[in-house]
Amino acid sequence: MAIISNGTTVVSGGGLSISVTPSTSSNTIGTYVVATKKATSGSQSYGGTFSGSDWEAGNSSGYAASGTMSGTWRLMGRTAGGDAPRSYTSLLVRIS
Repeated sequence: MAIISNGTTVVSGGGLSISVTPSTSSNTIGTYVVATKKATSGSQSYGGTFSGSDWEAGNSSGYAASGTMSGTWRLMGRTAGGDAPRSYTSLLVRIS
């Protein structure tokens, strides 16, 4: 087997094995969390990015847990912007 990039052979012979094990530690890049937005200022759109300090890890009922979220997170759902706490709860993934 050969791996060719732009016409140049970069690896030849033998086999190639790639193994990726995603992190399961909390608050690390690539991990997901159900979280509630701290400042409830209207709905937030799918794909938006936010500072972890804007959110608190919680549950689908909108109840936040203790703990600090750091880094930058991408919203993988949306928040509705209603009166109930769960209106501001969604799934996020840490991107940096």
